Amino acid sequence: MMRRLLREARAVQREIVGCYHSHPRGLPVPSARDRESGGSEGFVWLIAALADAGPAELRAFEGATFRPVLLAASQAAF
Repeated sequence: MMRRLLREARAVQREIVGCYHSHPRGLPVPSARDRESGGSEGFVWLIAALADAGPAELRAFEGATFRPVLLAASQAAF
């Protein structure tokens, strides 16, 4: 489905720059299934690991080899 969406976006001169999903009982790293879906250069994957207790852990990866991307904390006031 991801590849189809990327093709459809390109066809109307749009660009999808990333996606996110969770691993409810896993680690915030690309799974075998994530890697099968493939990445492309410049495409960012955000993966949230949801623990039974406590906050989710979020990590980002980029490109076909899923290189780690450093995430910076925001100081935005709510």
